[in-house]
Amino acid sequence: MIREQIIAQALRCIDEIYPENNEANGPNFPLADFIDEAGKRVLLAAPLHTISSVKSLAECPLRPNTDGSGEIDLPGDFLRLARLRMDGWQRPVLVAIPEDHPLAARQYHPITRGGTAKPVALLTHGSTKLSYFSVQGGDHRMAEGE
Repeated sequence: MIREQIIAQALRCIDEIYPENNEANGPNFPLADFIDEAGKRVLLAAPLHTISSVKSLAECPLRPNTDGSGEIDLPGDFLRLARLRMDGWQRPVLVAIPEDHPLAARQYHPITRGGTAKPVALLTHGSTKLSYFSVQGGDHRMAEGE
């Protein structure tokens, strides 16, 4: 469904609840102001197998650090991580941790950070960058990313 169809369908449902004045219901329910945020919340809550359009992170700029960590610049329309695996990791990261999570502070210490067996990805800089921990050696290549 496109945006206008969703708004029209919602107003029809509202008209069924408040049938006394159909013309006045549109301005009382400013759906166009809230539809983008509602759509974003639905996509964030939906299981990944129900979301059809998942974009690859392969084209995103990757900036490796000398300590085995690195950053990926995320596209402007990024909502959530589906899967990230760097070469050398034994398993992928399926959920990115927000930077205010207690586990995020551990990633900046070389002993307690994620490694190849249990890698970790953080959403940083207001969800515009994805920091990953850690890659062994100097070869930072993305095996999977979406």
